[in-house]
Amino acid sequence: MKQKEMPIQPGWAWSEWNTGSPGGWMYDWMVREIYRDIIWPPIYDQLKGAIELDFEDIVLISEDNLARMLFEASEDNFPGEEPFVVLATASLPPDGQHDENSRFVEYLNKEHDVRAELLTFDQVKKTGKGIVVRGFRPTVIFLDSNLDALLALGDEVDGLIAAIYEGLVVNPRGLEPLGDKALFSAVTGSLRDSLNPWTVEFTPETRLLTVEDVDWAWENRESLVFKPRDGHSGKGFCHGERVADKDAIREMAVTGGYIAQVLVDPRISEYELVMPETAPDDRRLRLNTVQTDYRLMITQTGLGGNFCRFSPQAPVNVGAGGGGQAMVGLISKYTPHEAMNMVNEALFSMGFGAVLGLFKKAMEAAFNKGLIYKDRAYPIGLTPRFITKDQMTALSYVALDLWDDLVILEEMWREGRLDDVVQVPDNQREIIQASPWEGGPAIVAADCLIHL
Repeated sequence: MKQKEMPIQPGWAWSEWNTGSPGGWMYDWMVREIYRDIIWPPIYDQLKGAIELDFEDIVLISEDNLARMLFEASEDNFPGEEPFVVLATASLPPDGQHDENSRFVEYLNKEHDVRAELLTFDQVKKTGKGIVVRGFRPTVIFLDSNLDALLALGDEVDGLIAAIYEGLVVNPRGLEPLGDKALFSAVTGSLRDSLNPWTVEFTPETRLLTVEDVDWAWENRESLVFKPRDGHSGKGFCHGERVADKDAIREMAVTGGYIAQVLVDPRISEYELVMPETAPDDRRLRLNTVQTDYRLMITQTGLGGNFCRFSPQAPVNVGAGGGGQAMVGLISKYTPHEAMNMVNEALFSMGFGAVLGLFKKAMEAAFNKGLIYKDRAYPIGLTPRFITKDQMTALSYVALDLWDDLVILEEMWREGRLDDVVQVPDNQREIIQASPWEGGPAIVAADCLIHL
């Protein structure tokens, strides 16, 4: 395959893919709205207009692209019919609160004038007339759950399982096997000549950890990370330098449930954020070096959105004490690194009181919009993540390559060519086989580490 000419920078890398039920597709615009309306105006004034940002043209509006994806799926299911979009979730947000699902339903009803509802799993019913929700037939169901969590709920999800068999559910469950992280070992190994060069180059060298690898993994542990093959949200992630002894590696290897992946140099994804310290004896502004990543939201039409996250250390996710950054287009003469330094200097110039007030306003807005994790507002970085038009173009090419490769990998799995790599529990296999994806409407999240 011919590699495209594009401005890829050294050190870009995938950290993982989420093909089952990726989240964060509304977060990026909610964070960007808060940044545009609350955080940026006083910083812009402090900078005296030295930096100009784009909030809509260079960056992508993820809810628009997700809506288009669902409308296309609806049209595939029931040509010519008005969409009735159902978002199915395990539980609804408390009264008076929002989450990304409820915000998206609100957006669909208001901006696209279609019927959309947020419902719990058990409200999807199988009847003699087919799949029914509150007496009406949905044209597409967006499912906020992976299959293993869904099946654990038993009879209450029989209606949803039937909807999966009927092809009403996005994402199709046929995508789920591609979320097995052991697949990375094939991408960088036996399949490297069958896939797009950027997909292979972006994927760190990976091994499915076996007992034969224990000595090698122990000797090279400081340059490795260990991840559960079916993990998510950073659960089970272990940096090799934190492994206590060789027996700990052996325990991971015996289960067959871990991969060993070459560590991406953490300096590649470092970023500097100014944050207010509020301890009674330490009230000051502090420049924190954090780890960051991009979550690229990819649909059948290409790169559909982005969400930038930060954490004190890897893995990067809100569960590790992190938050979100607004991705903004940089249209000034400065580089992203120069712009970062200028914004941080402006924040220090504003002083502790002004910055603390700005941070509190942003947190209040985050809570009101539904940017909530475990009953607290999702922290928003006061310095945004800058991206240039060329960088966004490059990410768009890479996203298309990954999508094409996932289509290839799904076909390989269905042909049995990945059985030695990908594990699918027996209670899921029939459902997955009955719900092929084949490159149709869906949303894939690819978490990417990108050098500034």
